[in-house]
This record gives sequence, C-alpha cells and structure tokens, in this order.
Amino acid sequence: MIDVITSQTMKYILILALTIGGFAMTACQTEKQDEQEKADVQPQREQAGKPTGPLPAGLTYEKMVRFAEAFNAIRPKAEQGQKELVRIIESSGLTPEEFNQIQKMRQQPETFNQIPYEPHKKYSDILPKVEEHQAAKEDEMKALVQEYGMSQEEYKDVFIAIQQSQQAQAYFRYIKDSIGIQ
Repeated sequence: MIDVITSQTMKYILILALTIGGFAMTACQTEKQDEQEKADVQPQREQAGKPTGPLPAGLTYEKMVRFAEAFNAIRPKAEQGQKELVRIIESSGLTPEEFNQIQKMRQQPETFNQIPYEPHKKYSDILPKVEEHQAAKEDEMKALVQEYGMSQEEYKDVFIAIQQSQQAQAYFRYIKDSIGIQ
C-alpha cells in the first residue's frame, strides 16, 4: 500500500510480506481475502499434518516456533502502523498513491523536474512526520522480535527461508495452525 514503509523498514517488519497461505508481498489484504485464502488452504493443511522432511540448514523447529510467535505479535502492530501512516500522508492533502508517485519521481533524475510544485511541497512538508513515524514503528518491531528471543538477523533469516523453501513454508503453516495463529 505504501512503498515507503515497505522499502525502508522491510528488514525489520518483514511481517508485511507474509500472508496466510500465500507468502505474497501484501501488506493490506482485506479480512474477506484472508478468510477466502484460509478456506482454500485449510483442507490441504488438515490432510497434510506435520511436515516430515528436514528444515533448511540453520533452521530448527524451536526457531520456527519463536518466529511464528513473533510474527503473530508483530502483524497487528504493523497493520496498525500502516493505517497510521496512511492517515499521516492523507493529512497533507496527498493520497498514498500520490505520495508514492512523488517518491519514485524524486529518485529518478529524469522525472524529478516533472513533479508539480504544490504536490512536491506537500510531500516535502509531510516527509519528516512520515520518517518519524517509521522510525518509531521500526524500533517497536525490533523490540518485539527481541522479546521473542530472536535477533533481527535470525528473524530475517527465517523469513527468507520461508520465502524460498516449500518445506519451511509447510512447517510455518503447521506451527501457525498448531499454536492457533491466524
């Protein structure tokens, strides 16, 4: 939804990349989409049971459980932070889409001069508030990860393993289901 939050805090929030049954890069799925995905994959999960194959190198079942618990704690806070960020941006008179477009245009020398004055001024005026909000949320996410006994690097490594390994995905889904994580 907001590129700035996903690009600047991705290494710490990582939660935004995981969605039930899909592992797609989606921060703002609706409840209806979540329920549909859950309904679609639930029969497969019930039939599959506990995965039997080995986890990727460096992962343990215990580390996966800590990751799942941290994931569960972070997800609602990250979603709330996303909503707060939208409100901050909209308070400037820009939509999140306009904010993102200006941000992209500012990063490219050939389009920087094409940004109209008024939207660019709104962007420049609100940017410090956006950055302050992101820094606070990043600190909150770091603290939550540590609360669950993981370093930022461990959390990131598990996240990447889940993205890249079907076996890690299967274990993650099993653990989430086993300990009642939505």
